[in-house]
Parts: sequence; structure tokens; C-alpha cells
Amino acid sequence: MNSASTLTDTEREWTARRLSISTRIRHAIASGNITTEFQPVVRIRDRSIVGCEALARWNDPILGTVCPSEFITLIEASPLINDLFDTVLQQALAAAVTWQSDSPAHPPAWVSVNLSARQLRNPALPDMILRSVSEAGLPTNLLTLELTETAILEPDPITDRALHTLREAGIGFHLDDFGVGYSNMARLGELIAKGVLRSVKIDRQLVQPLPDNDARSLLNALRTITHAVGLDVIAEGVECTAQLDSLASLGYDYAQGWLFHRAMPAHAARTLILGQRAE
Repeated sequence: MNSASTLTDTEREWTARRLSISTRIRHAIASGNITTEFQPVVRIRDRSIVGCEALARWNDPILGTVCPSEFITLIEASPLINDLFDTVLQQALAAAVTWQSDSPAHPPAWVSVNLSARQLRNPALPDMILRSVSEAGLPTNLLTLELTETAILEPDPITDRALHTLREAGIGFHLDDFGVGYSNMARLGELIAKGVLRSVKIDRQLVQPLPDNDARSLLNALRTITHAVGLDVIAEGVECTAQLDSLASLGYDYAQGWLFHRAMPAHAARTLILGQRAE
């Protein structure tokens, strides 16, 4: 078999799987096959968990494990993104309520949920989120919504109204994957001035080359800028001690990655968080 026919077979298999994913995603959401795992964010100086990012997971009885990279992009272009978001939000809120503590010595841990540009243009979004948070019994300041730069790049009345309403209610925002996309700095400055953003998450592509000197220089500049405007900064994709040591020496406060914890079920996240408070 020559390489051309092999490539054709590969493309055919990929197209068939993509079609199957598109067909089964609605059933997966309705039947509860979409679950949520949680990847902790840690404070670098002591590795204590300060919060967790909620991540959608799909194990299909026919397709097997479907990677997020296979279904998230597909569903973001569909109204089903609202159903997926609601599923993840409900599971995230339920989990976060179980890992809270009244101890003043251990600040409560937040939970973050990813939000797409399409959803921000839904006028009903703020009320839905605030109602869900209230029904779950979680303080609003313990929910953070993660946005990409493209979701808030251009001013939009509906988007801006949603951001303002949610921020006024106490919900925070992370700017995700910062540093690799096109940044409208004037727009970011506007959102920072309005107090919309709580923190930025530095994209893993910038963290991976550490301790390379060029990577250190860029990350140092990003940390300086974000701290100067009062934002927390979280480094994503930390996988080795050399990267961690570089981030610590550059003054980074928070990190996320396999060096600390992989994504895990809600009960495991709860055990970790409550366990560190018992120490």
C-alpha cells in the first residue's frame, strides 16, 4: 500500500470519527456521559491548592474516550455549547461546595469553568449563572470564568453587559492562554480598568521552553506587566522542576500542570483540598 492510499484511509477514518462525535455529543450530554474532572492550581511557594479548573471529559460506550480536543471545537460552533457549559457548571458548583472550609487559616478554594465567545453573546447567560450559583449555595467570589482573548477581543454591548453583571455579582474572570494570541492591549486595558479581570493564565507554549533564557525573558516581561496592573498570574503546563524553579525565581505566584496534579474526579480533588487544611 503506498503512502497516498494510507493517507486517504487515515483521512477517511478521521472524517468518520468526527461525524460520529458530532452525532453522539447530544446524547452524551443528555445521558450523563459528559463528566467533569478538576485540575488544581497551586501557590508556588508552598504548593498549596488555591483553586481548581473544571474540565469536561467524555467516555462514550461506542466511541470510547473522546479527547476534549476532538469535541470542544466542534461543540463551540453549536448551540449545544450551552448545554455542555451548564453540565460542567452544575458539576463544578456541586464539587466546590464540598471542599469549602470555615477555617480562617485556610482560605476557600475557588473553581473555574471555561466560557466561550458564543456564550457571552447570550443575553440570558448572567441570570442563568447567578441562579445556578445561588441554588448551589456557593459564594459568588469562589466561581471564576475562564475566557480566551478572542472571546473578549472586540467590544460588544451584550458581551460587555454580561461581563459587568457577573463581575458586579462577585464572579471573577481568568484570561486564559495569554501570550500566544493577538492581544488588543487597549481592550485589555479597558477591561482591567473596569475590574473585570482577576488574573491571566500564561499559555503552556511559553512555559514549555523553560529554563531557556529567551523564554525566561518573555515570561519575566509578562509577569511584570500583569503584576503592575494588579492581576494575579498563573503559569500553565508546568511539567518539570526546572520550569518550576525558573517560575519561582521570576516571581510567579501560581502554577498549574502535571508536575503538581493531573485532572482528577471531584472526590479526589476534595480529598486533596481538605487534606491540606488538616495539616
